[in-house]
Amino acid sequence: MTRTRNDERPGRQRPRTLAAASLAAVTILALVLPALPAPALAAGNVFAQGAPLSSTFGLRFGPDGRLYATSFGVGIVILDPDTGQVVGLLGPEQGVVGPEDVAFGPDGSLYWAEMFTGYVGRRAPSGEVTKQMVAPGVNPLAFSPDGRLFVSVCWWADLLLELDPNLVAPPKPVLDNLGWFKGTAFGADGKLYGASVFSGSILRVDVSTQPASVEVVTGGLGRPFTAKFDSQGRLLVVDRLTFDLLRIDPATGTRQLVVHLPFGPDNVAVGPSDRLFLSSYSDSGIYEVLSDGNLKTILPGGMVLPEGTAVVPRPDGESVFVACQFSLREYDAATGALRGVERTTFSPPPAFIGPSTVSADGEKVLLTTTLPTGVVQGWDPMTGASTENHGDFAVPVNALRFRGDLVVADLGTQPGAARVVRVWAGGT
Repeated sequence: MTRTRNDERPGRQRPRTLAAASLAAVTILALVLPALPAPALAAGNVFAQGAPLSSTFGLRFGPDGRLYATSFGVGIVILDPDTGQVVGLLGPEQGVVGPEDVAFGPDGSLYWAEMFTGYVGRRAPSGEVTKQMVAPGVNPLAFSPDGRLFVSVCWWADLLLELDPNLVAPPKPVLDNLGWFKGTAFGADGKLYGASVFSGSILRVDVSTQPASVEVVTGGLGRPFTAKFDSQGRLLVVDRLTFDLLRIDPATGTRQLVVHLPFGPDNVAVGPSDRLFLSSYSDSGIYEVLSDGNLKTILPGGMVLPEGTAVVPRPDGESVFVACQFSLREYDAATGALRGVERTTFSPPPAFIGPSTVSADGEKVLLTTTLPTGVVQGWDPMTGASTENHGDFAVPVNALRFRGDLVVADLGTQPGAARVVRVWAGGT
């Protein structure tokens, strides 16, 4: 398989109500968060080995010089950036559940955003943990130079909020409809910069005015997800559509390519001497970008969040397909060797959706996803193209072909809305 491209701009998607979003988010959380650790398998029983972490998202250096990475299914992993050694972990036992971003307050407190549960958490230097419910979809965190805390809500809403750093007072709305404001950071000018995913642009927000004002720094990007600064005040932008890391001058909007990536990038962290580190949503590795443009693996990637398998015949034997939420991985059924990977760019169908389940459909496969909305997709691995797309399901968690028709299990977004439906040419 090869990674597909889709340069078509997505239309704005209608956010669900927060109540419906909460149910959908909890449903997804239950599906993809790991249960209790399984017993270790004997080496002869392992068909394909996964990555050490189950997706890496937010990435930031702490006051201690360590690299803090959020792993959706593990927690906040603390790494030695030189050796890649894991020197600490904050997980469910410390109150960290499914973190998506991490930040540090002026007093050294560690903050994290739990995208699916909707909580923002704070771990004080004393070790005391405080959490506040904000909304499902809480995502990037950013502190202003004067210690104000801002968070964006994406996926099921489109909001910029200001939080009480003590997580006591209710969140204050700042702006809405920024097109999913991701990967935020404050510049030397005291303004908040971030990536507008839907508009393909980098925005500058002046949070000192009432109401806050917005400017476009640069546009024409594919699917930008971060806007972080290096020591020279230049923006580092991850583009999920092109799999590029870009360097952008915030004054002029001019850009240059830093590196084209072989995996789906999520976030970037800038360390001492402008060392650049990247996380990967699709492969779950952590990498350093060297001065010559090569990548140094800090933590290896691979299969992440495996949620479904299907065996499909090929002219040269059988393949085992594994749905990994952000990718579809194909393995040789006889040897376990990796044959190919399809990675989602978070573009709408007919682009590859990124599956949570997979089932065989002759020599093709049927995929389902709930991120950000429910889609059932037919996919041809040999051509790398979709064969059908169905978007009229709320939370589809499985689909299969039955006597030529499509049968879908749909959990719905309200109690009692769960259903199994059969779709054929004449109706449903």
